[in-house]
Amino acid sequence: LLLKKAPRVFSWALWLVVLFRLLCPVTLTGPVSVLRLVDAPASGGTIRYVEPPVRAPLETMYVGELPEQEAATVISPEEAPIDWNLICSRVWVAGLGILLGYGILSYVNLKRKLRESVPMGTGIREADGISSPFVLGRTIYLPALLREEERSYILLHEQLHIRHGDPVVKTLFWLAVCIHWFNPLVWLAFFLCGRDMELRCDERVTRHMDDAQKRDYAAVLVKAAARRTLPGLPVLATGMTMKAKRLKSRVKGIIENQKPIRALAFAFVLASSMLLVGAFATAEYYPI
Repeated sequence: LLLKKAPRVFSWALWLVVLFRLLCPVTLTGPVSVLRLVDAPASGGTIRYVEPPVRAPLETMYVGELPEQEAATVISPEEAPIDWNLICSRVWVAGLGILLGYGILSYVNLKRKLRESVPMGTGIREADGISSPFVLGRTIYLPALLREEERSYILLHEQLHIRHGDPVVKTLFWLAVCIHWFNPLVWLAFFLCGRDMELRCDERVTRHMDDAQKRDYAAVLVKAAARRTLPGLPVLATGMTMKAKRLKSRVKGIIENQKPIRALAFAFVLASSMLLVGAFATAEYYPI
């Protein structure tokens, strides 16, 4: 909310901090952490992980007959409590497998539909079976029969995606969604990151354009957004498409695009660095 009026490159960069924290397998403890805001204990002390005791099977615990008093406390397997941790872990693994499988199948299906695409230059192909341009890997796929003016604007946009490594970022964010699929905030972050990714490209492309060129670019954007994309495309590819209800603000941002203020950029880099350090560490508590 604080960056609503700022260039989208700032809010997009913040999503990289979120992505790093979601995928980083290592957690360090330290006195500075943003997690202090949500998990601070009510009293002083040290938080540490305690390994649960391992229980041996009943048949290995006792040899011979049990004393009458001890035999009364033995719980049969039918009366044992439900292991919710085991059940939840299996549900999580099932969800992870389903989403990973969906991503792989959508990629394979998309590549199958693009087998008849025609090369139009280095890293550029034209296909009849698509209606909107997009980037898959490091290749730009364009719909057939585009006008030359449309083609030039689209290539500027899609080449910027490749230059900034957006296909890699989007793939890694989908992996984070697969791992944290049970968290609705991660899904929301995935879609908002994609939105800010497109808006950042628009700002960069139109930064040195005059008003007439911006209007032409916005017209190409409206036409591209009105077309229907292929199934599976939002997951594994980057493109110019966006839902109609968000298109108005996107076009408005293109027309009003201004160069970022250097002081604001410096303050953002400093704040993001501090946030990255704070998000990387887990709070370490000391007894009072």
